[in-house]
Amino acid sequence: MDSFEDLMRKQAEISSLAAQIANETDAAKIQTVTATLQRESGELQKMARSFEEQQRSKYGQTAGTNAAASEEQRRSEAQMRATAEQILAQIEKLSPAAAEAVAKLRIDPNFFGGMLLKK
Repeated sequence: MDSFEDLMRKQAEISSLAAQIANETDAAKIQTVTATLQRESGELQKMARSFEEQQRSKYGQTAGTNAAASEEQRRSEAQMRATAEQILAQIEKLSPAAAEAVAKLRIDPNFFGGMLLKK
């Protein structure tokens, strides 16, 4: 079972990993870390769904609880999306090849759990 703390720890790990590539200039390293980010963000998404189901089972489906959880989730997603956007913008500046790779990632619904497509 995943706890909220587990989710926050995983999010911090992903943010830390994303920050590692902000100043990276090696395209191969960027691609490797990007693939890891994609895998880890998918794992975070699964953890969040599991946690959500766990909370529904535990507390039931009430409007107030869902609204509070949804608001917290929206803030967290917005923060993660902003961080990812900043890092991707820095990567795009490295080279035309990096910019091209980032452009492909931005439209990939599986990259970062599809979070960059949500606005």
